[in-house]
Amino acid sequence: MAKPAPAPAKPEKQLYEFTEDSWFNNTFYRKGQQKKFYPAQVQFQLHAMKLVAPEMTSQS
Repeated sequence: MAKPAPAPAKPEKQLYEFTEDSWFNNTFYRKGQQKKFYPAQVQFQLHAMKLVAPEMTSQS
């Protein structure tokens, strides 16, 4: 009997910064606030937030 295919991996939450005062998911966020969301949550809200670049963790 064949094993069922494994479920696809859930995407990681990413850090977003609000570029303007805005309501999102029934919460009011101020410009400059940062919060982690799944990419699918913010796909239609990118006019009010931007993805924060991940910090470089490796030291040269």
